[in-house]
Amino acid sequence: MTTLDKGLLALGLFNPSRRLLRVVDVAKELSIPMSSASRLLKGLSDRGFLVATTNPRGYLPGFEISRIASIGSGHIDSSLHVLRKKLADLIRTTEYATGCIATLQGTDIQIVDIVDATAPVRLAVSSGTTLPAFVTAVGRALLMRQSENAMWRCYPPVLRYAPLQFVMSLSEFLTLLSVHRERGWADLNDPGNRGVEAFASSIRFHDGPLFGIATYFLEEHVGQRERDQLSRGLVEICAELGQENRDEYWMGRSAIRARNGSAGMT
Repeated sequence: MTTLDKGLLALGLFNPSRRLLRVVDVAKELSIPMSSASRLLKGLSDRGFLVATTNPRGYLPGFEISRIASIGSGHIDSSLHVLRKKLADLIRTTEYATGCIATLQGTDIQIVDIVDATAPVRLAVSSGTTLPAFVTAVGRALLMRQSENAMWRCYPPVLRYAPLQFVMSLSEFLTLLSVHRERGWADLNDPGNRGVEAFASSIRFHDGPLFGIATYFLEEHVGQRERDQLSRGLVEICAELGQENRDEYWMGRSAIRARNGSAGMT
């Protein structure tokens, strides 16, 4: 049995009652050693077909599976094209900025696309990069759409990410998410102290996957007026597309504004 055969058989183990693949399960089902199963799943994860999770430990379907599944209708690809264009139009209103589109994969984000302005902000991320969701603005914009119960099931009581020396209790983090959820966008000052700030929001296309969009920029080059324009622009993009795609979160915010007679977006 070739490696390709094993990979396809491993992906075929997903079903409505098995949404998480564990190394031990794959080893048993494919009759291969645990070490081989571990390498196989890591290889699929490196290529975007799976995403590793730590709590519970295992692998979830990755963005590449969603992308391939969408080809028949072309809906997700066309929606992403619209989202990318709107994000590009927004970040090009300021000179020093970069945008990204990401999706939530378990407890991590995976970067789907990078959009640059005239003078892009160069960080060590590219399409396919995965990072813990809680240390990025776009990850927080995605996590603000999760329930608190779901967060407690997926994350430990204390969130840690050693490369950025990030430590925060989950309770404190949930309080931050509630603020983001209320106003419709997340912000984050770079935990790596590189002078970078980021704003982000999120949108679900019909009943498909949830996508986050973000813009990050050098604090010293972007004034308050441009900051307001970027945060407001992100909300306007997601609110507009949310209405068109019947995203319950954005439809609910629209209903609240209508009841209150308010035209404010943020």
